Amino acid sequence: MPAPVEPTMASLVAAGSLCLAAGGLYGWGGLTLALADKFNLGSAQIDEVFSVAMFAFSGAILLSARLPPPLRGLLAATAAGWLGASATLLAAMAPGYPDFLMCYGLGFGAARGTIYNASLEMASESSSSGGAMPAMVAHFGLGGAVFDAGTRALVAEGPGLWSIWPVTLALAFASAFGSVVHWQTPHTKRGESLSTTASSATASLAPFQIAGLWLLFALGAMSGLMYLALARTILADLSSGPGLASFAVFAIAIANMPGAWRQLGFSAPSQPRSSLFRVIRCASSP
Repeated sequence: MPAPVEPTMASLVAAGSLCLAAGGLYGWGGLTLALADKFNLGSAQIDEVFSVAMFAFSGAILLSARLPPPLRGLLAATAAGWLGASATLLAAMAPGYPDFLMCYGLGFGAARGTIYNASLEMASESSSSGGAMPAMVAHFGLGGAVFDAGTRALVAEGPGLWSIWPVTLALAFASAFGSVVHWQTPHTKRGESLSTTASSATASLAPFQIAGLWLLFALGAMSGLMYLALARTILADLSSGPGLASFAVFAIAIANMPGAWRQLGFSAPSQPRSSLFRVIRCASSP
């Protein structure tokens, strides 16, 4: 088996830019007012969009991990970026609520899950994976902070669902950059690298251990995203102003970044299993 060929710096930068753009899903709360106004929806229907996005996100992570090695990595992330750009553009033009639900919830949710999985897979192959992997996660948090604030500001100006255009443009530009970088990367070496890394990473884990880790990840990701989406509603119920609500979502998204980087402090001096239990203990502490 050939030695793994780690991703180039350009590939990692492209993956990081896609993570930043896909972080726009964290800014879902900024669109809720525009969605309610256009389609005259109640809170239950609005929440359906994010629920569908979370299921699509989790399903895409599972399915994208089963792609053939040559189709994974930056190719998968870039294709998902184009999917996300198309889905958000169609969502802005949606003539009805079911159309928006399919485009934004299913399309954008699946795109984000694929980008997340492919980017972390690339980062794990890097010689500096200890820093590259949390950096990818941190880019999602930064994207949420930026796009949530931008979306809320645009909605206040009145363009309605077209307030999502910054996310669409970011996904398109990141996908275009990723496409250029991908076609300059040797495809055969890329496939060999993924195959070697995947086999070595799972060789020491039993199937039930892999399933357990995936369940922890899925529940943690879904709870974190749901909290971000509901933060604005929670603060509104407490009679806080829209400015404070926007700041709260921004602060939560930013806090996700050092949280991801803190993974270095947990994993460096200890074994992965010990690190996992330490993180769970911190997450469950009051």
